[in-house]
Amino acid sequence: MKQLILAGTFYCVFVCFSFSQTNAEIQNEQKAITRLIQTCYIEGMANNGDTTIMNECFHSDFVLMGLSKGQKLWSWDLGKFKEYYVKGKEEGKIPKKGKNMVSAKIISIDIEGTMALAKLELYKGETLTYIDYLNLFKFNTEWQIVCKTFYNVSEKK
Repeated sequence: MKQLILAGTFYCVFVCFSFSQTNAEIQNEQKAITRLIQTCYIEGMANNGDTTIMNECFHSDFVLMGLSKGQKLWSWDLGKFKEYYVKGKEEGKIPKKGKNMVSAKIISIDIEGTMALAKLELYKGETLTYIDYLNLFKFNTEWQIVCKTFYNVSEKK
């Protein structure tokens, strides 16, 4: 009977330890994704239009998908997405300054193995402008954004 109790105790300790390791690993991955979103996606891309940084955080097969007001689904590849920021720089819209700077509130990061989904609220100054969903995969040791979908909050009005 003592052996059964001892075995049960070891099993419970092992299970608890295993879950705490998994939780710690998930927290580390969430921190890595949060860093990627803040430094690359918000500062590098949204505020500065830095296409070199975009190459680091977006996978080469990245796709941006949107829904037009006429309910037509459209998509851009990474090249077209970078062109948008290059054009913004040429027109003097980027880098963003003052009340036009973009900030993000990360609502959630859901991780399953080497896949993640991040939900963000994007603000221009103090105004909520977009809800973004970023799909990410972990390639070797680095997370990269593979797909972005978004909702323009001003379309609600």
